[in-house]
Amino acid sequence: MGRSVTVPEDAAFTIFIRPGLFTEEWQEWLDKLVNLLMERYPAIWHKDNWVEHIIAANSRGYFMVCEYDPVLLCGGNRVRGLVSLSFVPWSFRKKVAKTWADLIESDLRTALRDSGLGTLYRKLSTSVNGESVYGIDFEAYYG
Repeated sequence: MGRSVTVPEDAAFTIFIRPGLFTEEWQEWLDKLVNLLMERYPAIWHKDNWVEHIIAANSRGYFMVCEYDPVLLCGGNRVRGLVSLSFVPWSFRKKVAKTWADLIESDLRTALRDSGLGTLYRKLSTSVNGESVYGIDFEAYYG
């Protein structure tokens, strides 16, 4: 898969997800993602700041999502493209936040894999024209 998804420069980690859902299901999918984060990590609260794509936060940083444009399928249905979920430390908590992010990244990948929210992808490379290449995150599925 080749396209680019916005990833914040200061993200501690980013997980790429292909939800495979129709555009009208987007808000429901986002709600499920936020609920998964809050259930898995109780110190997280819902933060609805769609201007900056922030969906949840805690005292260490915030989670934000960005997506590549939906794909138009035959029959006129639009399916959501690749989504990035990034954890970005608050600027005043970078060291503590990075330590916490290192602790939860693998656990969050597992939770997302098992959640049914979509297929996990990894960024494989970036071509000279700036377009990124993504592939299924086999490590998340097969160790």
